[in-house]
Amino acid sequence: MVFVLPTRDCLVYNWIYTGGFNLLKLELHFPNLLKETYIIHRTGGEHPFKHVSTAAPLFKEDCWPYIQRIHWPDTKMNAYKGAKKPKQINLNISFRHTYPYCNLSGIGTREVHVKNRKPAMRDQSQYLKMHVAVARAFIPNPENKPQVLHLNDDPSDYRIENLKWGTNRENHTGRRRDAHGNKDNTLIHAIFRMHGWAQGDK
Repeated sequence: MVFVLPTRDCLVYNWIYTGGFNLLKLELHFPNLLKETYIIHRTGGEHPFKHVSTAAPLFKEDCWPYIQRIHWPDTKMNAYKGAKKPKQINLNISFRHTYPYCNLSGIGTREVHVKNRKPAMRDQSQYLKMHVAVARAFIPNPENKPQVLHLNDDPSDYRIENLKWGTNRENHTGRRRDAHGNKDNTLIHAIFRMHGWAQGDK
């Protein structure tokens, strides 16, 4: 499969005349990533909650933005050499990291030490929150606002239509709280339950 990707010179043209892009080189917005290696798609991907039986129907739809790796180094240690490549990069989510995220290969190398093994050189990794990647790629930010806001206050919902750029004050205004001003911990509780915790056993 050959990918024809927008370059910096045609970004504005494509945005105006095609109503946006369906995929983009991720390095255009994260210059520390490996070049010509990752693309981000507007839609068609799976959410981390897809195979959770109690998840809402929306999370089971293949309607989510996703990141795809399109290039691997041609080395003997390449696990994907000659094999079928995965469609999308797996996202992580946990009670400590409620925003879906991934770690991608960046420019440069680092030495990794593993017990009982010789030190090995690995690519630098870059931690990437999915909602930030989606906003940088697909949502214009003419006022150069610093933060990405979730319109429905759900940190696991990184659909384009649920995101907008805003200030720190806007990001902390109007969030769901109970009558005593405490945070709504419904999502955190659900994540704990997914881990088998918060079962209420005495």
